[in-house]
Amino acid sequence: MKAFKHKPIYNTRDGRIEIHLVSSRGQSVKIRARRTPFRAGQRIHTENSYKYSMGQFRDLARSANWHPSRVWTDPRELFSVHELVSSCDAK
Repeated sequence: MKAFKHKPIYNTRDGRIEIHLVSSRGQSVKIRARRTPFRAGQRIHTENSYKYSMGQFRDLARSANWHPSRVWTDPRELFSVHELVSSCDAK
């Protein structure tokens, strides 16, 4: 039996995928010199992965002083990789 299971959860309100590790059983884990107990079913929230439309991402980039340049997408435009240029370099 594995000690932890991976559990992704989509948070509709915040538009993100939350990644959790769930303890499969009661256990104690040593991290460096410290022991941490876990109950069966206890979760550790390890990551947030936000999902944006291409327009939302461009607006977010601009608000952080980045200039959207090129974009690569899959055929259905479900995933994208954005090239951003510093606003200082975009002038």
